[in-house]
Amino acid sequence: MTTIEMETLTCALCGAQEEHTVLNSTNTYGSPDLDCRPPPMQRWTINMWAQECATCGYAAPNVDAAEPGAREVVESEAYRTIDAGDVLATRFLRVARLADARGDTDGACEWTLIAVWALDDAEDVEGARALREQAIGLFKAALTSRTAEANTERALIRRMQLLDIFRRARQWDDAVAHAQGMIDDTGAPGHFRNIARFGKRLAEQRDDSRRTIEEASGT
Repeated sequence: MTTIEMETLTCALCGAQEEHTVLNSTNTYGSPDLDCRPPPMQRWTINMWAQECATCGYAAPNVDAAEPGAREVVESEAYRTIDAGDVLATRFLRVARLADARGDTDGACEWTLIAVWALDDAEDVEGARALREQAIGLFKAALTSRTAEANTERALIRRMQLLDIFRRARQWDDAVAHAQGMIDDTGAPGHFRNIARFGKRLAEQRDDSRRTIEEASGT
């Protein structure tokens, strides 16, 4: 069950008071996608995952909490000109920019991928593919950072997501090579390697459609 409420929140940067829809709780039923996008009902709450101040443009999971260094970034031309061609995707990319600016590469990956999901929902196929291509560099950086040990849960998730990003961006050779590296990683869990085998087969078949982890379970 999903529960929401309207709250008047004060922007941590400019002090504007505005109403925002706040997600109190939700649930999931079914399998996540191969890029770990959650199933319904959580899937359908995507428009409530971040808030944006209509006055100054500050975007964050909680607009009434200031992120470190946020003011300088929000006032920059680079931030203000972010435009994904979709209001929701643009909001998520702004959150990603703030994360990247404070050195949170993993957070930047997360919010950029969420922006991709927003474009998927908007049926902007080319825009979603282009943003997946842009996300590749972020994910590679996250996986090569000192904090990303090879088989931690977070690193495994990012490796799975990168495989699906390659595939859905139609970067077939990169998808196959990345999947093979996952398959050859004998220190990784068996289900992780099964997902890699499934993703590799899809890439070899030039299949860029949305697929689920459940579909990979029998690989």
